[in-house]
Amino acid sequence: MKPIKRKSNAAGNLTAQLDAIRSRTNEKSYGSRDRYYEAAKRFCDFLADEFNLQKFANVRGKHIRAYVEHLKAEGTAPSTLRTDLSGIRFFYERSGGKNRLPDNRALALGQRTTGAYNRAWLPVEIRAAASAAKAMGRTDAGIAVRLCALFGLRIEECAKVRAEHLTDALRYGELAVIGKGGQKRAVPVETKEQKAVLRNLCAYARKKGLQPGDYLISRTDKHGVKREIMSLKNWMTNNRGKFTAPKRTARGDGKPRVKNITWHGLRHYYAQQTARLLKARGVKDVKRQVSERLGHHREEVTRIYLDYETKEE
Repeated sequence: MKPIKRKSNAAGNLTAQLDAIRSRTNEKSYGSRDRYYEAAKRFCDFLADEFNLQKFANVRGKHIRAYVEHLKAEGTAPSTLRTDLSGIRFFYERSGGKNRLPDNRALALGQRTTGAYNRAWLPVEIRAAASAAKAMGRTDAGIAVRLCALFGLRIEECAKVRAEHLTDALRYGELAVIGKGGQKRAVPVETKEQKAVLRNLCAYARKKGLQPGDYLISRTDKHGVKREIMSLKNWMTNNRGKFTAPKRTARGDGKPRVKNITWHGLRHYYAQQTARLLKARGVKDVKRQVSERLGHHREEVTRIYLDYETKEE
């Protein structure tokens, strides 16, 4: 696993700059300023994690485009994106920045993104990715593939799974997940495949001698989680060509799939499989239940995940 460069307190620095701008402006209503501030603060967290940017005034078009693509991959609705960008621009214009930022038209935010492509993995790709990870000695990547596909986890959440979460999931029928901003949710253990994977992971944890509070795939130290997340991202970028199905871009069913599979596409797979399971059980509020399992706060986000049904291969 390659170590990553230790980052400074970029997020704290950027937030302090936002606070200074906020304290000296009386424009907009209190409610608007608060919404704009929260949107800009989320952007700062992204800038710190992905670019280690130190000054908000140094924001450039590439940063905005990267953030928009990140939010689109998360399933954020165009209307929400536009609102967030208004907040970001509001603070940028008062930061002393001189760069010209792309407008909504340049970012293609005037068009709906829902239903354009199916981001879900094919079952054959999941099996191939797990096999590739095993052959490469990347046990962590193989575990992450299964956790993302079977429980709808983000890789950031996979990196935070502890040994005790697995035993508790088998005991109580729910996998505890630590999501964005430390928010917790419980993903039901409903299928034989989920239970089998949990039993295998418990056996793996015992074999490694992990204590209940130890992370399953991350090192239990100050920067262990961040290093693991970066390592998993790099693994996907460098190796997805080895397990991407040739028929991925075929349009035999009239529903194109994205060319490059991503970690997030496994959440789309989970969402579609779970929706089919719930429908088969006669559940009425499928979108709401899938939304809760994914850790979404708005069903409109989940709708993007459920535009297509994943077919077994």
